[in-house]
Amino acid sequence: MSRHLNGQICSATNSYGCTSASMFFSAVSFKNSSGTVAAFNGISCTNSGSGSNFLMTKGAMMDVTPGEAMTITIENTSSYSCHAGIWVDLNGDLSFSASECLTNPSAGAFSNITVNSTRSATVNIPCNATAKAGKAMMRVRCSYYAYAFTATNGCGTLASYGNILDFEVNLKALKPPVADFTVPAGPNYIKTPITFNSNQPSTAFTQTWTYPGATAMVSSGPKGKAAFPLVNTYDVYLKQEYCGLKDSIFKPVKIVKPTAAPVADFIASSNQVEVFYTGQLFDISTNGAYKWAWELTSPFGTVLTSSSQNPVFSFDEEGKWDVCLTAENDIGLSTKVCKKGYIDCTPPSEYYMGPNHLATNQGGVIYDNGGPDLSYGNNRKVTIDYFKILPCGAKEIRLRFKQLKFADINDKLKVYDGYDESGKVLSPVGGINSSNQATYKDYIFKATSGAMYLTFESNSAGVDSGFIGIWDSELLPPAKPKSGWLTDYNPAANGMSVGFKSNVTKAQGNVDYEWMIDGNPGMGYKSDFNYVF
Repeated sequence: MSRHLNGQICSATNSYGCTSASMFFSAVSFKNSSGTVAAFNGISCTNSGSGSNFLMTKGAMMDVTPGEAMTITIENTSSYSCHAGIWVDLNGDLSFSASECLTNPSAGAFSNITVNSTRSATVNIPCNATAKAGKAMMRVRCSYYAYAFTATNGCGTLASYGNILDFEVNLKALKPPVADFTVPAGPNYIKTPITFNSNQPSTAFTQTWTYPGATAMVSSGPKGKAAFPLVNTYDVYLKQEYCGLKDSIFKPVKIVKPTAAPVADFIASSNQVEVFYTGQLFDISTNGAYKWAWELTSPFGTVLTSSSQNPVFSFDEEGKWDVCLTAENDIGLSTKVCKKGYIDCTPPSEYYMGPNHLATNQGGVIYDNGGPDLSYGNNRKVTIDYFKILPCGAKEIRLRFKQLKFADINDKLKVYDGYDESGKVLSPVGGINSSNQATYKDYIFKATSGAMYLTFESNSAGVDSGFIGIWDSELLPPAKPKSGWLTDYNPAANGMSVGFKSNVTKAQGNVDYEWMIDGNPGMGYKSDFNYVF
């Protein structure tokens, strides 16, 4: 990255400077509404100026669109807490006004970022009618003092400590919205809920739907939904607004009557649910069903019912649950469809750091080695106290610590988005310890790589009650893995030891292996193995 004094926009100076003994931001990352990420790590006073604004980029790091949301993460590993002000030059006047400030520096989302902590927040880029498309500057300013740090301090001198970071972005033009939406190809049946999709899923846009002559089910947001009572052609209206600019459109939808009773069918959000958690069932019946009769039977015979199209149930008995559905349209009832043991309700999962190293459950609890009631031990090592959360097909893993209590700053817990310590660090780089434990109690860590990894270590200076973490996961639809293998020797000579390496694709979660030669199992149970022919 380019790091030098930035003369392309108004100057800013913290007159007490930025020194390694004072305060500075050590990492900043940005994620725009399109999912583009720009991360800047290893920042210090030496490579980000001595209290003056430094340019951290060479060219635009990403697109920024007025009205849309941006997620910003700031890390502070310096010696003191620091407040952050963030600005973007929307009107291109090479300055930062109060109206171009994204957060309140003294009391907003990034005020008082404590030592060895990371703060993330989603901010909205202002809808500025004078926004000038093209190259623009974004500024992140650190200040030790908060009492004189306001939205007006994007430029100029402050009697404070901290570094000042400038980033070039590409500001997108503020264009009037063009309303549009898709109508399902059909056939679209009477009384059946029909969903319409706007062409703009962005959070910067607001949508209002109207359905004259129909029953509105969803009237705002990027997806509209309605049911139409009669055979007819109806008009569906969409009004779309973006930064005060509006457009509207209407389209016809043809509604017909079914000629046969529904064929009932359904799927689940997950076929495995931990006890006392909820799961959702989704109707995929054909022929315009508009009434539903669900029956769930627990392992001990309790029957739950619902008439919703896509109901949510709470599972309070461990074991296999049967699920049945009958659907109905104007022709009549479908045949009742039952799937025996369709939902597996699993026991609660509790794990101890040290004795346990892997969990594949959708949700569970993780303790330090002392468990829920005792303190953790002295001299714990990350080579012993590590733990991987690997649910099958995890789209997102969410972890919250309801207890965090460490004896000092050298007893530290780290959380990673990944399969091991090479993953993205979600906790502070220095770990969660006694100095920041209050900040991260009840904070929700989120991993999207399919796995989450934890490590813990302690010194010999004393112990405390430690941590209790609770996780749950959002799972992708189940998918079968595709088996395969690779070898460097094919053909191979008789008596030769041949190495085989697994080449499994589309696998979700933890993979189990069983190698076979000529149909004989038991040749190996690891990802790779050798065989002598």
